[in-house]
Amino acid sequence: MFSRVEEERLKYIHQERNEQLQHLELQQEEVFFADPDAQLDLGNTVTLPSSFIGSKAWVSEQVADVLALCKVEGKPSFFITITTNTH
Repeated sequence: MFSRVEEERLKYIHQERNEQLQHLELQQEEVFFADPDAQLDLGNTVTLPSSFIGSKAWVSEQVADVLALCKVEGKPSFFITITTNTH
């Protein structure tokens, strides 16, 4: 079930990217009529947003949060990992 949810989230992001590209292509056509030598680079890569867990943007945001905490609170003295059984 987890993989199906992830797949749907990725489809949504891909669909949003396609809609943005269509909008940019329309803008490029308008620019082309004004200046035939102008070209707009649309690219082929999709950058995952920070709301997608595990993406580079998400990791970068998490690292920034940890560094901000260390700046305010100081270096941690202990690192504790706790595992619990829900049953």
